[in-house]
Amino acid sequence: MLIAAMILGLIGGISYFIGGITGLIGVPPPTPWWSV
Repeated sequence: MLIAAMILGLIGGISYFIGGITGLIGVPPPTPWWSV
């Protein structure tokens, strides 16, 4: 369970990082399914 949480956290961090980059470019960042 802890490993799954760590993996979700890692994926969330990567998607947040990519969202920030695409946000700078001008493309709206995708919404992760766990933040809906």
